[in-house]
Amino acid sequence: GSEEAPQTARIDNINLDDLRDLAVQALLEAPAEATFYAGLFYSKTRTPRSALLLAQAYSQAQQHSSCLRLLEESNIIQSQSQFWTQGLLLACLSLAAQGEWAAMVEILEDACRLAEPNPDSTNGFRQGRASTTLSRPLEDDDDFGWETLKESISNQLSEQPPEGQSHVHALSRLCAWRGRAYYETGHVLRAAVYWKRALRMDSRAVEAWQSLLDHALVTPIEAHDLLEKLDFSDSNDWLKSLYLTRIELSTSATNEQNPAMDVGEGDENNLNRSAENKNASMRQMDKSASFAFRGTDFDASSISISSPILPSNHFVATPGNSMLDKSVMGKAPSADNPAEAKQALVQANVDSAFYKLQNVYKLHDSPQVLAMSAKRAYRQYRWKDVLRYCEQLAEVDPTLQTGGGAAY
Repeated sequence: GSEEAPQTARIDNINLDDLRDLAVQALLEAPAEATFYAGLFYSKTRTPRSALLLAQAYSQAQQHSSCLRLLEESNIIQSQSQFWTQGLLLACLSLAAQGEWAAMVEILEDACRLAEPNPDSTNGFRQGRASTTLSRPLEDDDDFGWETLKESISNQLSEQPPEGQSHVHALSRLCAWRGRAYYETGHVLRAAVYWKRALRMDSRAVEAWQSLLDHALVTPIEAHDLLEKLDFSDSNDWLKSLYLTRIELSTSATNEQNPAMDVGEGDENNLNRSAENKNASMRQMDKSASFAFRGTDFDASSISISSPILPSNHFVATPGNSMLDKSVMGKAPSADNPAEAKQALVQANVDSAFYKLQNVYKLHDSPQVLAMSAKRAYRQYRWKDVLRYCEQLAEVDPTLQTGGGAAY
């Protein structure tokens, strides 16, 4: 005989599959409509999955208070929930939109816990998970604990229906949010710790890398060394090249002190003040260095890039000397000076990354690569190349803004 058609889920003569599909389809196309269908779907099912779908719709529709209320009422941001990481990420988006950084710190500190056996439990298998385990918040430097939690989340997510294999790890994203929350509440040192942890958990956490550089929490040499320790698969070598091109060397790159160093234990207030004093000028530089093209008429003189400090022995760089760029180094590296040799190595790797982006990965028309190429040419005093890159960038995307607010 013929096979029977699969039964559709119905409650009170309402097709639940249709409600869910309509909500999912409208998430990006019509968020307000998505909240309508997802709300009906949730009211009929009251499951964690339907609660997550409605919270996603609220977030897309920028109804952040409703999103936070639902996440709290449905308990899906509790660590025992099947969707707790997805719920926490949605909560972070809504809290950030409302500027509730202190609340984000509190929620993330409480949520990131590691389960441990409960020594007081004698028959845990009968009493359930809650009585067989205890949980403790993870310390900033508990590398083993964080890796254990990452593995636990990976196992939990592997049990859910697959939605693709190219996702940044959820705990990496949570660490990136935690770093942002710490930074916004004035805890610069802890922000750097969690942005670095986000990258170590998943090298594709672009926002964490960008944040470390934009806020000058690592020196160029430290940034290079951090990249060398990250796990980039062969298929993501292009991403490592993009990361490398964000490193901007100067004549003092090897002598600059990381604001997170030389601070006494517990003296984070001094750290925050010293870092903020240094970062104030950096942020102003980023703001003035952003490429903003408005209108249809383009004038390269409208691109404001902070003027370089010319070294005493400055000369215009040419492709022939780019691997040991004297315009950036100030002078040729000395074999007897490890600092200069290290800086020369970093510069060579940065130059190689630019070459691969343009000639291997064919990203020479990418707005981000064009913007970084223009800034690099400017640091090397190649004024004609600066103008050429800026004109190409204006043609590709006249509305693009780069610098602190761009993807790279």
